Amino acid sequence: MRHGGDLSARFAGATVFSRLSRRRHIDLKRSTSCLCQA
Repeated sequence: MRHGGDLSARFAGATVFSRLSRRRHIDLKRSTSCLCQA
């Protein structure tokens, strides 16, 4: 059982997911601010 590879892969996936979610959150905030200004 290789546990290190699975752990590193899971960590990389979590990092990418957090990065994507953060970018999506910024886009959402920007779109809501535009809606408020309109």
